[in-house]
Amino acid sequence: MSRPILDNDGNFEGIVLAVVEPQYFANYYGSGGASTDDVALLERADGAILAGTHESAAAQKSNVSVAQVHGFPVKITLIGKPPITSTQFLSFCAMDATLLLVMTFVAWWLATAAAYEATAVDRETSARRTAEARLLSAIEGAPAAFALYDSDDRLVLSNEIFRSFFASIKDEIAPGRTFRELIETAVANHAFAHTHPDEQEFIRWRMDQHRLGIGEPVLQLRDGRWILMRERRTKEGDAVLFYSDITPLKQHEEQLALARQQAEQANHAKTAFLANMSHELRTPLNAIIGFSEMIERKILGPISENYRQYGEIVRTSGQHLLSIINDILDVAKLNSGKTELHLEPVDVNHTIGEAISMISSKAASAGVRVSTTLAPTCPRIEADPVRLRQVLLNVLANAVKFTPAGGHIGVSSSVAGSELRIVVADSGVGMAPEDIPRALQPFTQVGCEYTAAQEGTGLGLPISKSLVELHGGRFEISSVLKQGTTITITLPIRRAGRTRTDKPALDIAV
Repeated sequence: MSRPILDNDGNFEGIVLAVVEPQYFANYYGSGGASTDDVALLERADGAILAGTHESAAAQKSNVSVAQVHGFPVKITLIGKPPITSTQFLSFCAMDATLLLVMTFVAWWLATAAAYEATAVDRETSARRTAEARLLSAIEGAPAAFALYDSDDRLVLSNEIFRSFFASIKDEIAPGRTFRELIETAVANHAFAHTHPDEQEFIRWRMDQHRLGIGEPVLQLRDGRWILMRERRTKEGDAVLFYSDITPLKQHEEQLALARQQAEQANHAKTAFLANMSHELRTPLNAIIGFSEMIERKILGPISENYRQYGEIVRTSGQHLLSIINDILDVAKLNSGKTELHLEPVDVNHTIGEAISMISSKAASAGVRVSTTLAPTCPRIEADPVRLRQVLLNVLANAVKFTPAGGHIGVSSSVAGSELRIVVADSGVGMAPEDIPRALQPFTQVGCEYTAAQEGTGLGLPISKSLVELHGGRFEISSVLKQGTTITITLPIRRAGRTRTDKPALDIAV
Protein backbone atom coordinates (compact mmCIF):
# COMPACT_ATOMS: atom_id res chain seq x y z
CA MET A 1 0.00 0.00 0.00
CA SER A 2 1.37 3.48 -0.89
CA ARG A 3 0.58 7.04 -0.11
CA PRO A 4 1.96 10.28 -1.77
CA ILE A 5 3.97 12.84 0.19
CA LEU A 6 3.08 16.49 -0.53
CA ASP A 7 4.56 19.79 0.73
CA ASN A 8 2.68 22.63 2.27
CA ASP A 9 1.80 23.96 -1.13
CA GLY A 10 0.55 20.60 -2.37
CA ASN A 11 3.53 19.81 -4.51
CA PHE A 12 4.46 16.14 -4.86
CA GLU A 13 7.63 15.23 -3.09
CA GLY A 14 7.59 11.45 -2.88
CA ILE A 15 5.77 8.21 -2.02
CA VAL A 16 5.40 6.23 1.19
CA LEU A 17 5.13 2.54 0.46
CA ALA A 18 3.95 -0.06 3.04
CA VAL A 19 3.92 -3.80 2.65
CA VAL A 20 1.45 -5.56 5.02
CA GLU A 21 0.88 -9.24 5.49
CA PRO A 22 -2.93 -9.68 5.08
CA GLN A 23 -3.03 -12.59 7.47
CA TYR A 24 -1.70 -10.35 10.23
CA PHE A 25 -4.59 -8.03 9.65
CA ALA A 26 -7.00 -10.85 9.73
CA ASN A 27 -5.55 -12.19 12.96
CA TYR A 28 -5.56 -8.76 14.49
CA TYR A 29 -9.27 -8.12 13.79
CA GLY A 30 -10.36 -11.67 14.25
CA SER A 31 -10.95 -13.48 17.52
CA GLY A 32 -7.96 -15.73 17.00
CA GLY A 33 -10.05 -18.90 17.20
CA ALA A 34 -12.03 -20.97 14.78
CA SER A 35 -14.99 -21.02 17.13
CA THR A 36 -15.88 -17.39 16.74
CA ASP A 37 -19.02 -16.47 14.91
CA ASP A 38 -17.64 -13.10 13.79
CA VAL A 39 -15.75 -12.46 10.50
CA ALA A 40 -13.30 -9.63 9.73
CA LEU A 41 -12.44 -8.95 6.06
CA LEU A 42 -9.99 -6.58 4.36
CA GLU A 43 -11.28 -5.71 0.92
CA ARG A 44 -10.11 -3.62 -1.95
CA ALA A 45 -12.25 -0.97 -3.40
CA ASP A 46 -13.23 -3.30 -6.23
CA GLY A 47 -14.50 -5.90 -3.69
CA ALA A 48 -11.61 -8.29 -3.84
CA ILE A 49 -10.92 -9.83 -0.43
CA LEU A 50 -7.34 -9.33 0.56
CA ALA A 51 -7.53 -11.08 3.95
CA GLY A 52 -10.09 -12.38 6.41
CA THR A 53 -11.28 -15.11 8.76
CA HIS A 54 -13.93 -17.74 8.09
CA GLU A 55 -14.42 -16.61 4.54
CA SER A 56 -16.57 -19.65 3.92
CA ALA A 57 -19.09 -18.51 6.55
CA ALA A 58 -19.17 -14.99 5.36
CA ALA A 59 -22.14 -15.60 3.15
CA GLN A 60 -24.16 -16.86 6.11
CA LYS A 61 -23.68 -13.69 8.13
CA SER A 62 -26.42 -11.17 8.03
CA ASN A 63 -25.04 -8.35 10.08
CA VAL A 64 -22.44 -6.36 8.04
CA SER A 65 -20.54 -3.28 9.10
CA VAL A 66 -18.19 -1.50 6.60
CA ALA A 67 -15.54 1.15 7.37
CA GLN A 68 -13.37 2.89 4.70
CA VAL A 69 -9.64 3.23 5.47
CA HIS A 70 -8.85 6.89 4.82
CA GLY A 71 -6.16 7.46 2.21
CA PHE A 72 -6.09 3.82 1.12
CA PRO A 73 -8.16 1.98 -1.50
CA VAL A 74 -9.27 -0.61 1.01
CA LYS A 75 -12.11 -1.11 3.44
CA ILE A 76 -12.67 -3.15 6.56
CA THR A 77 -15.77 -5.29 6.69
CA LEU A 78 -17.07 -6.84 9.92
CA ILE A 79 -19.62 -9.61 9.56
CA GLY A 80 -21.36 -11.20 12.58
CA LYS A 81 -24.59 -12.06 14.37
CA PRO A 82 -27.04 -9.26 15.30
CA PRO A 83 -26.07 -7.61 18.63
CA ILE A 84 -29.40 -8.57 20.08
CA THR A 85 -28.37 -12.23 20.04
CA SER A 86 -24.97 -11.74 21.60
CA THR A 87 -24.18 -13.11 25.05
CA GLN A 88 -23.26 -9.67 26.33
CA PHE A 89 -26.44 -8.18 25.04
CA LEU A 90 -28.54 -10.98 26.45
CA SER A 91 -26.75 -10.75 29.80
CA PHE A 92 -27.21 -7.02 29.76
CA CYS A 93 -30.86 -7.42 28.85
CA ALA A 94 -31.37 -9.99 31.60
CA MET A 95 -29.88 -7.68 34.21
CA ASP A 96 -31.76 -4.70 32.83
CA ALA A 97 -34.98 -6.64 32.60
CA THR A 98 -34.71 -7.73 36.22
CA LEU A 99 -33.96 -4.21 37.31
CA LEU A 100 -36.72 -2.90 35.09
CA LEU A 101 -39.15 -5.47 36.47
CA VAL A 102 -38.27 -4.55 40.05
CA MET A 103 -38.54 -0.86 39.26
CA THR A 104 -41.80 -1.44 37.45
CA PHE A 105 -43.19 -3.38 40.41
CA VAL A 106 -42.05 -0.70 42.85
CA ALA A 107 -43.51 1.98 40.63
CA TRP A 108 -46.77 0.02 40.37
CA TRP A 109 -46.90 -0.47 44.14
CA LEU A 110 -46.17 3.20 44.79
CA ALA A 111 -48.74 4.22 42.22
CA THR A 112 -51.30 1.84 43.71
CA ALA A 113 -50.61 3.09 47.24
CA ALA A 114 -50.78 6.67 46.09
CA ALA A 115 -54.02 5.97 44.26
CA TYR A 116 -55.49 4.18 47.31
CA GLU A 117 -54.43 7.02 49.57
CA ALA A 118 -55.85 9.54 47.17
CA THR A 119 -59.06 7.53 47.01
CA ALA A 120 -59.18 7.28 50.80
CA VAL A 121 -58.59 11.01 51.09
CA ASP A 122 -61.30 11.60 48.53
CA ARG A 123 -63.65 9.29 50.41
CA GLU A 124 -62.81 10.93 53.72
CA THR A 125 -63.26 14.38 52.22
CA SER A 126 -66.53 13.30 50.65
CA ALA A 127 -67.72 11.70 53.88
CA ARG A 128 -66.76 14.80 55.85
CA ARG A 129 -68.56 17.03 53.40
CA THR A 130 -71.60 14.74 53.53
CA ALA A 131 -71.55 14.72 57.34
CA GLU A 132 -71.16 18.49 57.44
CA ALA A 133 -74.01 18.89 54.99
CA ARG A 134 -76.23 16.56 57.01
CA LEU A 135 -75.34 18.33 60.25
CA LEU A 136 -76.11 21.72 58.76
CA SER A 137 -79.35 20.35 57.32
CA ALA A 138 -80.31 18.92 60.73
CA ILE A 139 -79.48 22.21 62.45
CA GLU A 140 -81.49 24.10 59.89
CA GLY A 141 -84.43 21.71 60.25
CA ALA A 142 -84.34 21.62 64.04
CA PRO A 143 -87.60 22.63 65.78
CA ALA A 144 -85.71 25.08 67.99
CA ALA A 145 -83.48 28.06 67.34
CA PHE A 146 -79.75 27.21 67.24
CA ALA A 147 -76.63 29.35 67.23
CA LEU A 148 -72.94 28.62 67.78
CA TYR A 149 -70.36 31.12 69.02
CA ASP A 150 -66.62 30.37 69.07
CA SER A 151 -64.27 30.86 72.01
CA ASP A 152 -63.81 34.50 70.96
CA ASP A 153 -67.59 34.90 71.25
CA ARG A 154 -68.06 35.39 67.53
CA LEU A 155 -71.00 33.88 65.71
CA VAL A 156 -70.08 30.78 63.69
CA LEU A 157 -73.49 29.72 62.39
CA SER A 158 -77.20 29.97 63.14
CA ASN A 159 -80.39 28.51 61.69
CA GLU A 160 -83.39 30.24 60.21
CA ILE A 161 -85.55 29.92 63.34
CA PHE A 162 -82.90 31.72 65.38
CA ARG A 163 -82.79 34.54 62.86
CA SER A 164 -86.59 34.70 62.70
CA PHE A 165 -86.76 35.36 66.46
CA PHE A 166 -84.97 38.63 65.84
CA ALA A 167 -86.57 39.70 62.58
CA SER A 168 -85.79 43.38 63.14
CA ILE A 169 -82.02 42.64 63.04
CA LYS A 170 -82.09 39.54 60.86
CA ASP A 171 -79.61 40.97 58.37
CA GLU A 172 -77.17 41.75 61.18
CA ILE A 173 -77.00 38.13 62.34
CA ALA A 174 -73.99 37.04 60.31
CA PRO A 175 -70.89 34.95 61.05
CA GLY A 176 -68.14 36.96 62.68
CA ARG A 177 -70.41 39.24 64.72
CA THR A 178 -69.81 39.12 68.47
CA PHE A 179 -72.54 38.28 70.95
CA ARG A 180 -72.27 41.72 72.57
CA GLU A 181 -72.66 43.44 69.20
CA LEU A 182 -75.79 41.43 68.44
CA ILE A 183 -77.39 41.87 71.88
CA GLU A 184 -76.72 45.62 71.80
CA THR A 185 -78.15 45.79 68.28
CA ALA A 186 -81.21 43.81 69.39
CA VAL A 187 -81.83 46.13 72.33
CA ALA A 188 -81.30 49.22 70.19
CA ASN A 189 -83.84 47.92 67.65
CA HIS A 190 -86.34 46.95 70.38
CA ALA A 191 -86.26 43.24 69.55
CA PHE A 192 -87.44 42.45 73.09
CA ALA A 193 -90.69 43.46 74.78
CA HIS A 194 -90.68 46.65 76.83
CA THR A 195 -90.26 44.89 80.15
CA HIS A 196 -86.70 46.08 80.88
CA PRO A 197 -86.63 49.85 81.43
CA ASP A 198 -82.89 49.96 82.13
CA GLU A 199 -81.36 48.82 78.83
CA GLN A 200 -77.73 48.86 80.02
CA GLU A 201 -78.59 46.86 83.11
CA PHE A 202 -80.43 44.37 80.91
CA ILE A 203 -77.39 44.06 78.59
CA ARG A 204 -75.07 43.46 81.56
CA TRP A 205 -77.42 40.83 82.94
CA ARG A 206 -77.72 39.12 79.55
CA MET A 207 -73.94 39.13 79.06
CA ASP A 208 -73.43 37.53 82.49
CA GLN A 209 -75.95 34.81 81.65
CA HIS A 210 -74.22 34.17 78.35
CA ARG A 211 -70.70 34.22 79.81
CA LEU A 212 -71.49 31.75 82.60
CA GLY A 213 -73.74 29.53 80.51
CA ILE A 214 -76.04 28.85 83.46
CA GLY A 215 -79.72 29.37 84.07
CA GLU A 216 -82.55 29.26 81.57
CA PRO A 217 -84.01 32.75 81.34
CA VAL A 218 -87.38 33.34 79.73
CA LEU A 219 -87.74 36.56 77.74
CA GLN A 220 -90.58 38.03 75.77
CA LEU A 221 -90.00 39.28 72.23
CA ARG A 222 -91.52 42.40 70.76
CA ASP A 223 -94.05 40.33 68.79
CA GLY A 224 -95.39 38.86 72.04
CA ARG A 225 -93.74 35.45 71.84
CA TRP A 226 -91.93 34.02 74.86
CA ILE A 227 -88.62 32.25 74.34
CA LEU A 228 -86.80 29.92 76.70
CA MET A 229 -83.03 30.44 76.41
CA ARG A 230 -80.62 27.58 77.06
CA GLU A 231 -76.88 28.22 76.72
CA ARG A 232 -74.02 25.81 77.34
CA ARG A 233 -70.23 26.10 77.10
CA THR A 234 -68.15 23.35 75.44
CA LYS A 235 -64.73 22.19 76.61
CA GLU A 236 -63.17 24.26 73.85
CA GLY A 237 -64.89 27.39 75.11
CA ASP A 238 -67.52 27.59 72.38
CA ALA A 239 -71.04 28.68 73.31
CA VAL A 240 -74.03 26.65 72.08
CA LEU A 241 -77.41 28.42 72.17
CA PHE A 242 -80.83 26.75 72.02
CA TYR A 243 -83.92 29.01 72.04
CA SER A 244 -87.43 27.51 72.23
CA ASP A 245 -90.72 29.25 71.49
CA ILE A 246 -92.95 28.78 74.56
CA THR A 247 -95.62 31.23 73.70
CA PRO A 248 -98.34 28.47 73.61
CA LEU A 249 -97.15 27.15 77.01
CA LYS A 250 -97.03 30.65 78.44
CA GLN A 251 -100.49 31.40 77.11
CA HIS A 252 -101.75 28.15 78.59
CA GLU A 253 -100.21 29.05 81.96
CA GLU A 254 -101.75 32.50 81.81
CA GLN A 255 -105.14 31.00 80.91
CA LEU A 256 -104.83 28.53 83.78
CA ALA A 257 -103.82 31.29 86.14
CA LEU A 258 -106.74 33.40 85.00
CA ALA A 259 -109.13 30.45 85.31
CA ARG A 260 -107.73 29.66 88.76
CA GLN A 261 -108.11 33.26 89.81
CA GLN A 262 -111.67 33.37 88.51
CA ALA A 263 -112.47 30.08 90.23
CA GLU A 264 -110.99 31.34 93.50
CA GLN A 265 -112.92 34.56 93.17
CA ALA A 266 -116.11 32.64 92.47
CA ASN A 267 -115.39 30.28 95.35
CA HIS A 268 -114.72 33.21 97.68
CA ALA A 269 -117.92 34.85 96.48
CA LYS A 270 -119.93 31.68 97.12
CA THR A 271 -118.23 31.19 100.46
CA ALA A 272 -118.99 34.76 101.49
CA PHE A 273 -122.56 34.38 100.27
CA LEU A 274 -123.08 31.16 102.22
CA ALA A 275 -121.44 32.62 105.31
CA ASN A 276 -123.74 35.63 105.16
CA MET A 277 -126.75 33.50 104.38
CA SER A 278 -125.88 31.13 107.23
CA HIS A 279 -125.87 33.99 109.68
CA GLU A 280 -129.10 35.32 108.23
CA LEU A 281 -130.73 31.89 108.44
CA ARG A 282 -129.56 31.10 111.98
CA THR A 283 -131.40 34.04 113.48
CA PRO A 284 -134.92 33.03 112.33
CA LEU A 285 -134.12 29.36 112.91
CA ASN A 286 -133.24 30.04 116.52
CA ALA A 287 -136.58 31.76 116.91
CA ILE A 288 -138.40 28.86 115.23
CA ILE A 289 -136.60 26.30 117.41
CA GLY A 290 -137.27 28.31 120.57
CA PHE A 291 -141.00 28.86 119.96
CA SER A 292 -141.53 25.27 118.79
CA GLU A 293 -139.88 24.06 121.99
CA MET A 294 -142.27 26.30 124.00
CA ILE A 295 -145.21 24.75 122.15
CA GLU A 296 -143.81 21.26 122.71
CA ARG A 297 -143.51 21.94 126.48
CA LYS A 298 -146.94 23.66 126.69
CA ILE A 299 -145.34 26.65 128.42
CA LEU A 300 -148.15 29.01 127.40
CA GLY A 301 -150.91 26.64 128.35
CA PRO A 302 -152.53 23.31 127.54
CA ILE A 303 -152.70 22.21 123.91
CA SER A 304 -153.83 19.04 122.20
CA GLU A 305 -151.40 16.16 121.71
CA ASN A 306 -151.44 16.71 117.96
CA TYR A 307 -150.29 20.32 118.38
CA ARG A 308 -147.60 19.19 120.82
CA GLN A 309 -146.32 16.67 118.26
CA TYR A 310 -146.36 19.37 115.59
CA GLY A 311 -144.21 21.53 117.84
CA GLU A 312 -141.79 18.64 118.37
CA ILE A 313 -141.53 18.05 114.60
CA VAL A 314 -140.88 21.76 114.01
CA ARG A 315 -138.19 21.78 116.73
CA THR A 316 -136.34 18.67 115.50
CA SER A 317 -136.54 19.82 111.89
CA GLY A 318 -135.25 23.26 112.83
CA GLN A 319 -132.39 21.75 114.84
CA HIS A 320 -131.49 19.50 111.92
CA LEU A 321 -131.53 22.46 109.53
CA LEU A 322 -129.44 24.50 111.98
CA SER A 323 -126.93 21.67 112.17
CA ILE A 324 -126.60 21.69 108.37
CA ILE A 325 -126.22 25.46 108.31
CA ASN A 326 -123.55 25.28 111.03
CA ASP A 327 -121.65 22.70 109.01
CA ILE A 328 -121.80 24.85 105.89
CA LEU A 329 -120.67 27.86 107.91
CA ASP A 330 -117.73 25.84 109.25
CA VAL A 331 -116.80 24.81 105.71
CA ALA A 332 -116.97 28.44 104.56
CA LYS A 333 -114.68 29.53 107.38
CA LEU A 334 -112.25 26.69 106.79
CA ASN A 335 -112.12 27.46 103.08
CA SER A 336 -111.44 31.13 103.68
CA GLY A 337 -108.85 30.44 106.39
CA LYS A 338 -110.85 32.36 108.96
CA THR A 339 -111.30 29.52 111.43
CA GLU A 340 -109.62 30.52 114.67
CA LEU A 341 -108.50 28.14 117.38
CA HIS A 342 -108.61 29.43 120.94
CA LEU A 343 -106.04 27.22 122.60
CA GLU A 344 -106.15 26.46 126.27
CA PRO A 345 -105.29 23.48 128.53
CA VAL A 346 -107.92 20.83 127.90
CA ASP A 347 -108.69 17.69 129.86
CA VAL A 348 -109.28 15.29 126.99
CA ASN A 349 -110.90 12.60 129.13
CA HIS A 350 -113.40 15.17 130.44
CA THR A 351 -114.15 16.37 126.88
CA ILE A 352 -114.68 12.78 125.75
CA GLY A 353 -117.14 12.28 128.61
CA GLU A 354 -119.06 15.42 127.62
CA ALA A 355 -119.33 14.30 124.00
CA ILE A 356 -120.53 10.80 125.02
CA SER A 357 -123.15 12.33 127.31
CA MET A 358 -124.44 14.50 124.50
CA ILE A 359 -124.66 11.53 122.13
CA SER A 360 -125.88 8.95 124.66
CA SER A 361 -129.60 9.47 124.10
CA LYS A 362 -129.19 9.04 120.34
CA ALA A 363 -127.09 5.92 120.90
CA ALA A 364 -129.65 4.49 123.28
CA SER A 365 -132.44 5.14 120.77
CA ALA A 366 -130.43 3.33 118.11
CA GLY A 367 -129.73 0.38 120.40
CA VAL A 368 -125.96 0.97 120.33
CA ARG A 369 -123.79 0.51 123.41
CA VAL A 370 -120.93 2.98 124.11
CA SER A 371 -117.98 2.14 126.39
CA THR A 372 -114.76 3.93 127.30
CA THR A 373 -111.17 2.95 128.13
CA LEU A 374 -109.43 6.17 129.14
CA ALA A 375 -105.83 6.70 130.24
CA PRO A 376 -105.82 7.22 134.04
CA THR A 377 -103.07 9.87 133.94
CA CYS A 378 -103.99 11.67 130.74
CA PRO A 379 -102.20 15.06 130.59
CA ARG A 380 -103.90 18.24 129.56
CA ILE A 381 -103.23 19.28 125.96
CA GLU A 382 -103.27 22.68 124.31
CA ALA A 383 -106.40 22.70 122.17
CA ASP A 384 -109.62 24.54 121.42
CA PRO A 385 -112.17 22.78 123.67
CA VAL A 386 -115.17 23.80 121.55
CA ARG A 387 -113.60 22.54 118.32
CA LEU A 388 -112.30 19.36 119.97
CA ARG A 389 -115.78 18.63 121.32
CA GLN A 390 -117.18 19.28 117.82
CA VAL A 391 -114.76 16.74 116.34
CA LEU A 392 -115.69 14.10 118.93
CA LEU A 393 -119.41 14.71 118.46
CA ASN A 394 -119.08 14.36 114.67
CA VAL A 395 -117.10 11.12 114.98
CA LEU A 396 -119.43 9.63 117.62
CA ALA A 397 -122.56 10.68 115.74
CA ASN A 398 -121.16 9.11 112.58
CA ALA A 399 -120.41 5.88 114.48
CA VAL A 400 -123.91 5.73 115.95
CA LYS A 401 -125.44 6.47 112.55
CA PHE A 402 -123.71 3.57 110.82
CA THR A 403 -123.82 0.98 113.59
CA PRO A 404 -126.93 -1.25 113.53
CA ALA A 405 -128.90 -1.97 116.70
CA GLY A 406 -127.06 -4.26 119.06
CA GLY A 407 -123.70 -2.90 117.94
CA HIS A 408 -120.94 -1.43 120.06
CA ILE A 409 -118.79 1.73 120.07
CA GLY A 410 -115.55 1.84 122.06
CA VAL A 411 -113.74 5.09 122.92
CA SER A 412 -110.19 5.09 124.31
CA SER A 413 -107.42 7.57 125.09
CA SER A 414 -103.70 6.95 125.49
CA VAL A 415 -100.38 8.81 125.56
CA ALA A 416 -97.52 8.02 123.14
CA GLY A 417 -94.49 10.23 123.73
CA SER A 418 -95.40 13.85 123.08
CA GLU A 419 -98.75 12.96 121.51
CA LEU A 420 -102.18 12.03 122.81
CA ARG A 421 -104.26 9.51 120.91
CA ILE A 422 -108.07 9.17 120.84
CA VAL A 423 -109.54 6.06 119.20
CA VAL A 424 -113.22 5.59 118.30
CA ALA A 425 -113.95 2.05 117.08
CA ASP A 426 -117.41 0.81 116.10
CA SER A 427 -118.85 -2.52 114.98
CA GLY A 428 -120.91 -0.91 112.25
CA VAL A 429 -121.30 -1.56 108.53
CA GLY A 430 -117.74 -0.43 107.72
CA MET A 431 -116.50 0.24 104.23
CA ALA A 432 -113.96 -1.04 101.72
CA PRO A 433 -110.46 0.46 101.99
CA GLU A 434 -110.79 2.05 98.55
CA ASP A 435 -113.89 3.93 99.74
CA ILE A 436 -112.13 5.66 102.65
CA PRO A 437 -110.83 8.61 100.55
CA ARG A 438 -114.39 9.18 99.30
CA ALA A 439 -115.70 9.24 102.87
CA LEU A 440 -113.41 12.20 103.54
CA GLN A 441 -114.74 14.13 100.56
CA PRO A 442 -117.36 16.81 101.35
CA PHE A 443 -121.00 16.04 100.59
CA THR A 444 -120.16 12.36 99.99
CA GLN A 445 -121.44 9.22 101.68
CA VAL A 446 -120.23 5.73 100.88
CA GLY A 447 -123.33 4.00 99.61
CA CYS A 448 -124.77 0.67 100.72
CA GLU A 449 -128.24 -0.59 101.61
CA TYR A 450 -127.91 0.53 105.21
CA THR A 451 -126.27 3.92 104.67
CA ALA A 452 -128.71 4.86 101.93
CA ALA A 453 -131.39 5.30 104.58
CA GLN A 454 -129.22 7.59 106.74
CA GLU A 455 -129.58 11.34 106.62
CA GLY A 456 -126.64 13.71 106.54
CA THR A 457 -124.68 16.16 104.41
CA GLY A 458 -121.46 14.21 104.39
CA LEU A 459 -119.58 17.12 105.98
CA GLY A 460 -118.94 15.70 109.43
CA LEU A 461 -115.79 13.69 108.76
CA PRO A 462 -114.17 16.21 106.33
CA ILE A 463 -114.71 19.04 108.83
CA SER A 464 -113.39 16.91 111.70
CA LYS A 465 -110.27 16.00 109.71
CA SER A 466 -109.60 19.66 108.88
CA LEU A 467 -110.07 20.77 112.49
CA VAL A 468 -107.69 18.06 113.76
CA GLU A 469 -105.07 19.08 111.17
CA LEU A 470 -105.61 22.72 112.16
CA HIS A 471 -104.50 21.62 115.65
CA GLY A 472 -101.35 20.11 114.10
CA GLY A 473 -102.65 16.57 114.50
CA ARG A 474 -103.57 13.60 112.32
CA PHE A 475 -106.98 12.13 111.47
CA GLU A 476 -106.80 8.51 110.25
CA ILE A 477 -109.48 6.00 109.24
CA SER A 478 -109.23 2.24 108.94
CA SER A 479 -112.24 0.13 108.07
CA VAL A 480 -113.36 -3.35 107.03
CA LEU A 481 -116.59 -3.79 105.12
CA LYS A 482 -119.38 -5.24 107.37
CA GLN A 483 -117.03 -5.41 110.35
CA GLY A 484 -116.66 -1.84 111.51
CA THR A 485 -114.61 1.37 111.35
CA THR A 486 -111.83 2.74 113.54
CA ILE A 487 -110.99 6.46 113.63
CA THR A 488 -107.72 7.52 115.28
CA ILE A 489 -107.18 11.14 116.31
CA THR A 490 -103.59 12.05 117.23
CA LEU A 491 -102.95 15.46 118.82
CA PRO A 492 -99.74 17.12 120.07
CA ILE A 493 -99.70 17.62 123.83
CA ARG A 494 -97.89 20.98 123.59
CA ARG A 495 -98.19 23.58 120.88
CA ALA A 496 -96.35 26.85 120.30
CA GLY A 497 -98.63 29.89 120.34
CA ARG A 498 -102.13 30.44 121.58
CA THR A 499 -104.10 30.75 118.34
CA ARG A 500 -104.01 29.29 114.90
CA THR A 501 -105.70 30.65 111.79
CA ASP A 502 -103.85 28.75 109.03
CA LYS A 503 -105.95 27.46 106.20
CA PRO A 504 -106.14 23.62 106.48
CA ALA A 505 -105.87 21.13 103.67
CA LEU A 506 -109.60 21.28 102.91
CA ASP A 507 -110.75 22.25 99.47
CA ILE A 508 -114.52 22.25 99.43
CA ALA A 509 -116.29 24.03 96.57
CA VAL A 510 -119.44 25.43 98.16
